[in-house]
Amino acid sequence: QLTPGRTDVIFLYGKVSYLAKQYKLAVQQFDRVPDSDTRAFEARTHAAKACRELELHERAVVNAERAAQLRPHPDVMHFAGEEYLRLGDQQKAAQWFSSALDLEPGHASSLLELGQLMYRQSRWQEAEGHFSRLWEIDRSNAAAIKFLALVKYKQKKFDSCKHCCDATLRLEPLNTDALWMLAELHRHEGRSMEDRWYLGLRMHSDVSVADLCQSIATGYLTRKQVNESMEWLKAMQHYSPSDVRVQTALTLLVTHGSSVNPQDVIDALESRRSPEPSKFGMGPSGQACASSSNRDEPQHLSSRKLASDDTGVAMTNG
Repeated sequence: QLTPGRTDVIFLYGKVSYLAKQYKLAVQQFDRVPDSDTRAFEARTHAAKACRELELHERAVVNAERAAQLRPHPDVMHFAGEEYLRLGDQQKAAQWFSSALDLEPGHASSLLELGQLMYRQSRWQEAEGHFSRLWEIDRSNAAAIKFLALVKYKQKKFDSCKHCCDATLRLEPLNTDALWMLAELHRHEGRSMEDRWYLGLRMHSDVSVADLCQSIATGYLTRKQVNESMEWLKAMQHYSPSDVRVQTALTLLVTHGSSVNPQDVIDALESRRSPEPSKFGMGPSGQACASSSNRDEPQHLSSRKLASDDTGVAMTNG
């Protein structure tokens, strides 16, 4: 019999409210579950997620920390680290990500977050260690190998950087960060765009040369390198002369110059695409051939989520 005031009823009411996205009511109910109750861990984790949805990040931290005290779990510790990041406390965030890794050395999300924190703090060797570890664990993790390439670029380990970029492009053929680094490496080697080095990349058959040029231009735009982005947009126009998007983007750059809002140009490029015949074809040797008619800051890839705990409770955000 369900009697109001019983802890199991309060907890059930909280879960129903949470699933109905009535987060404020859910938090009120979960807060009534005492730490001595067997459902306390689940109540705290759900309360933490509900507080995140309500953008009450300080309360989310409190609930996550209480949950971690009740039952140390890497996903909960990672969640606390994410919330500290939202509050702007990188030191506390790093401590919680490190705690998650102490408990589970291969915790992928914490390796990625901690690596990115070290990258932003210019602690290159530590960042390289975290990203290398993550790449060893998961060879399909494009974020890991991309960030590893960025770290090696900062350390001027250019040969290793190129290998990491190639690996990134095998996973994400139009990754703007990897393509930007390759363009920069070739530029610093004194190779001009007229060399068309990009035609030698091993690309999927459904990727056009214009797509490639657009991605490189976007990488430069992200870093506010206007002159370089304009050159790559001109190359895109060469391979895709009927594409109105590139003309719009070039007009914005010419009109506004260095004061242009890069996002406006990127938005123009990412508007509805027109079909293009120019594609990369793979020859028998695997060599690609074209048939045609903050400067080093990467794009943010990290998703914010809390994985599952060992009780089977879904700990994803939302």
